[in-house]
Amino acid sequence: MQIKTADGERNVASQGVAGTALGLGIAGTLGFLNQFANGGGLFGGRVVSCGNGSGVVSDDTRLIGALESKIAKLESERYTDGVGIELYKEIVAKSNANDDKIQANYVELAKAVAELDKKVAVERQQTIDNFAFLNNEICNTKKEIMCYVNATFVPGKLVMPLDSICPPAAAATTTT
Repeated sequence: MQIKTADGERNVASQGVAGTALGLGIAGTLGFLNQFANGGGLFGGRVVSCGNGSGVVSDDTRLIGALESKIAKLESERYTDGVGIELYKEIVAKSNANDDKIQANYVELAKAVAELDKKVAVERQQTIDNFAFLNNEICNTKKEIMCYVNATFVPGKLVMPLDSICPPAAAATTTT
């Protein structure tokens, strides 16, 4: 079976499937030979040596074939489980690496947001200070205008400076 990974395609189960097929094929062939061969099976219904000198006598070759196929199936399942475990470990490792990258991006983003918050706070304070300065200037200008108006004009009367009411007298000249 082929799976796609970040490093390309990976063959994860073809050996397990081939091992299972081979194991079941061998076990099935032995079972068939034991069942239908002349003389009571492949071994002729005789003692089968286990390699240490002791022998096992079996008249039921179907049982041996079934047990051998079960052994082959269990071995293939063990192999497949091993491949699955390795694949799971690889997936977890890649996930952890991705989690680290995501965490690093979150940290960078949080720093950028904090920096923007600082800039906004500074600009907000500058705006408040500018409005306070303008309000103060407007109040001072208003006071100056009010002082000028109150000093020059009286409601209902025109107040003029004294030198405008009585101009200085011109020097007298004599004619003869």
